[in-house]
Amino acid sequence: MIQTVTIDIINEKAIHLLHDLELLQLIRMRKENVITATPDWATLYKGAMSKQSLNDIESQLNELRNGWAKIPLGYKHCHLLSTMAVPKQCGEVHG
Repeated sequence: MIQTVTIDIINEKAIHLLHDLELLQLIRMRKENVITATPDWATLYKGAMSKQSLNDIESQLNELRNGWAKIPLGYKHCHLLSTMAVPKQCGEVHG
């Protein structure tokens, strides 16, 4: 009985074990060329966004940029510190 199984090797020691099993004629290993093709992003995401005019896109970008500028400095500082795993100082800003 022959079965084909595909496995992912996560440790090099497993390759040595598989070779040992092959030497004992318990398994037969085949090497296949695995090609990791770059996905065609245009086809993959075609239609994901509705078409907008350049003016609409620029308007939305400016709105986002201006929205960030309206956030109080202490909150921005707190957010940046929390993303850097320094939440203690964040409480001091709001506290």
